[in-house]
Amino acid sequence: MRTGMLAFAAGVVSVSFWSGLILWVWPLLAATAGLAGSCLLNRQNLVWPARLLSLAGWLLVGISWHLFHADRLLEQRLPPALEGQDLTVTGYVASIPEPRPVGQRFRFVVEGGPAALVNRRILLNQYGSELFRANQRWRLTVRLQQPHGLA
Repeated sequence: MRTGMLAFAAGVVSVSFWSGLILWVWPLLAATAGLAGSCLLNRQNLVWPARLLSLAGWLLVGISWHLFHADRLLEQRLPPALEGQDLTVTGYVASIPEPRPVGQRFRFVVEGGPAALVNRRILLNQYGSELFRANQRWRLTVRLQQPHGLA
């Protein structure tokens, strides 16, 4: 069991060194085939081939797991066509606004606007004298950009 966990962890870590991503379904299908083959070989008392196939299967499960989560994170990115554009959105303030030297910063849940933003939580900086409060509904014109740095 420990070797299976190590193979899974090695699969997860290995994806970090890849230059690109592939669809997560393919390694998962190969892992399923490998683990099923391992069970069949184990029944025929072919211990070493079964163990090697099992390790390869767990390695592929780890790769699939990492690719699945990377895929979900990439889906949440702002579409490049919307970056830097003035967009009108409606929604509500979803956090307590934090005061800044020039305005406020708060999380805003988009309920109406471009389809790519609906039901998303975005971080907004407000510059000016308008005071926002938690749970207030607003119709705002925003200009969004991709998070960068550690954001």
